[in-house]
Amino acid sequence: MVEPRPIVVVQDLAEILSRATEFSVATGDASDGSTTTLEDTSAVWEVDKWKDAIVEITDVSTDKHYFVTITSNTADTLTFPAIAVTVVAGDHYEIRMTLRLADIDKWGGTSLTGRDISLDLKALTDVSITGILKSIGDIAAAESLIARIGAIADAEVVAGATGSMSAKLRRLTTDLSALITAVGLLPQLATTPVIYNVTMTLADSEYS
Repeated sequence: MVEPRPIVVVQDLAEILSRATEFSVATGDASDGSTTTLEDTSAVWEVDKWKDAIVEITDVSTDKHYFVTITSNTADTLTFPAIAVTVVAGDHYEIRMTLRLADIDKWGGTSLTGRDISLDLKALTDVSITGILKSIGDIAAAESLIARIGAIADAEVVAGATGSMSAKLRRLTTDLSALITAVGLLPQLATTPVIYNVTMTLADSEYS
């Protein structure tokens, strides 16, 4: 059986999360423009709604397509870094947004704060997590562990919560691991059967 390779899985997951899907969200024809702007007088946009989006501009005279990132926008004008041609009336444009699988800014209606998830992904393959998952099937060991954790918690409360709970829990897991290892190393002792010879005297009794 081929052993799973968690590191490769994490790399594949990171690759998937980094892939982008681009889709068109607005399209139209320019009314006027320049090498750095495109005006569409028929549009009524929210200010900076398209910031960081990509606009594809088609030069009607050459049918060439120019792709550039929008730096800002007003109600009817896009601004972007200079392109090789001047935008004129009739030039077609498409505004494209980039959607990434990892662009999640809310969960259950609650706003989320962005963070580097590389450590979270690593935790999924951490040796300690793997060990916990492997031990789930051992109900007796799990119940014993829970009981000992409860005893430690009770002792901490009685003692006024002094000392480090995390340190005691780490020691607990170390002791448990050592115990499991020790049990596995116990020798299988041979036993010698004991034979007993039992003699019973049977007596007949006659009753009248």
